[in-house]
Amino acid sequence: MSSESSARAVGKHYRLEQFIPRDQIDHLYVEAAYYLHPEGQLASDTVHALRLAMRRSSRVALGHIRIGDQERPALIEPYRAGLMMSTLYTHRIGHRRIHRARRR
Repeated sequence: MSSESSARAVGKHYRLEQFIPRDQIDHLYVEAAYYLHPEGQLASDTVHALRLAMRRSSRVALGHIRIGDQERPALIEPYRAGLMMSTLYTHRIGHRRIHRARRR
C-alpha cells in the first residue's frame, strides 16, 4: 500500500485513547500513513470538527486500529483538509530505530 492509501483498506474501527502534543511522538515511530475518508455527512462533519480541534490545540489522537487479526498502535492528525492516520511501530522497534538514527 502506498503511504497515502485509504484507511478503508486497512480497517474500519479506530479506538481513540488520548490526545497529546504532536511533538511527543518521534517521527521514527511512524510506520505507514493513510488518508481518512469520511463516508456520509455525519462522518464528514465529525472529521471536520476533530481536525479543527486538533489543529487549534496542536494535539493528535492516539489509539489503536484493527488490521486483520492484529491491533496496531496508531495516531490521527490533521492533514490538509482532512485527517491522516499513521500506524506506529511498537515501543521496542521504535526505540531501536531512534537509537540507530542517533548513532549516525
